[in-house]
Amino acid sequence: MLVSIGLPVYNCEKTVLGTINSIISQTYENWELIIVDDGSSDTSLDVINSIKDARIKVYSDGENKGLPYRLNQIAKLAKGEYIARMDSDDLMHPERIAVQIKYLQENPNIDLIGSGAYIINEQEKVLGQRRKKDFKINPAEVLAKGLFIHPTVFGKTEWFRRNLYSEAYIRAEDHEMWVRTVKNSNFHILEAPLLFYRESAQVNLKNYKLSCKTDRKIFKEYGPDLVGRRKTNKLIISSYCKELIYTICCYMNKGHLLTKNRNVPLSPKEQERANGILEKIFA
Repeated sequence: MLVSIGLPVYNCEKTVLGTINSIISQTYENWELIIVDDGSSDTSLDVINSIKDARIKVYSDGENKGLPYRLNQIAKLAKGEYIARMDSDDLMHPERIAVQIKYLQENPNIDLIGSGAYIINEQEKVLGQRRKKDFKINPAEVLAKGLFIHPTVFGKTEWFRRNLYSEAYIRAEDHEMWVRTVKNSNFHILEAPLLFYRESAQVNLKNYKLSCKTDRKIFKEYGPDLVGRRKTNKLIISSYCKELIYTICCYMNKGHLLTKNRNVPLSPKEQERANGILEKIFA
């Protein structure tokens, strides 16, 4: 069964080769890779076009239209029954597609699944595993805490076509989508870390502030209906408080402490396993 792997790219010349190699290394081989460029000004397209594999399809119109537009473009171009999200600075576990398609085939009532993730830095060093969210998948919890690690998402192509990303929620387009669709969809998160998620030690304060601003827009739009105005106001106040804390920490050069707290250290055995997987990807 064909799986469409969607890879939006923008100025990722330093990381995209590793990303594509991790896709080519998948044990499940019946896939197409749809790469949509969002107007890169570096050599990303040259790097991408240097890879010769008939399963890779590259689309570039020279324009910068934003991530939500490109994700919707991927859904329209996909020929597979399933779509796997991917980002151009992350790496797939070699078993990712095999594990996720098996789960959806065995559980046809599920629309989308995500997974856990290892965290790596700019030098591909494994820093730990993303801390699991302790919550049930329901509208109130998804509104307050989000849901998936976005590039781990894998789901039915028809679902993505029925539920397009909104271009009005930049840097939180995934959060808005989960909140908007959770009432009428079936979601699940696999605990296994099926992605190597690249994360800088320092917080990008500008991006974080924009994400907070967009989250508050989501709270205002959906909160009153899902949790009532009182809880909505609490979420908005909490968002402002988090933004203030991050801002203070960044100005004190302590931003790395905030990102570090998101992750759980690995046992020596798990660290060895993760390092071994990375070695295979870059072999």
